[in-house]
Amino acid sequence: MEKEIRVYDVAFELRNATENNPTTLRGLAIPYNKMSEDMGFREVIASGACQRALSKTPDLLALYEHDYSNLLARSSNETLKVVETEKGLEVEIELPLTTLGKDLAILTQRGTLSKMSFGFSTGFESTEWTTMDDGTDLRTINHIDNLYEVSIVSTPAYTDTEVAKRCLGECKTKKDLDNKVHDTELAKMKSTIADFKNKIAN
Repeated sequence: MEKEIRVYDVAFELRNATENNPTTLRGLAIPYNKMSEDMGFREVIASGACQRALSKTPDLLALYEHDYSNLLARSSNETLKVVETEKGLEVEIELPLTTLGKDLAILTQRGTLSKMSFGFSTGFESTEWTTMDDGTDLRTINHIDNLYEVSIVSTPAYTDTEVAKRCLGECKTKKDLDNKVHDTELAKMKSTIADFKNKIAN
């Protein structure tokens, strides 16, 4: 399974540091049942899609711009907390007392940064392709098999749909083959029934 990346707008909730608590940033990293923008196809992440990944991800990372050298927090030391709700996967990032952490607090508070992204992978059997009424291909992700990181990002340019587009091509090829097999089997069945009727008539 290859890594994919998606980006969504987020209404960040910033909680400034107090004497006993660090500065934290909260947001909905992965929204459920939200129609994506047009990426050459549309995409929806189904409710509960993160459960499989969360059950086998001992150390989820929070990054800036998908850069592993810009590590902000991680779930293994509880500086990153994740909660799956009916809305999706909500995250709470404890921002580090570094220049980057302080800058991110200011930029999110101003609204200069308002996007979150995540890196994931999912198997062919964990997704479903259908066609919408307007002819647009729709990908429903029923299960995210691996969740690698969540990132605060400044640009949607990170959205990577190449894996999904290849998956769509494979799905259409498989569907065409299945249709051909079905048509062949149906033709054989009709031929067998016709032969049987001829035998009875004679």
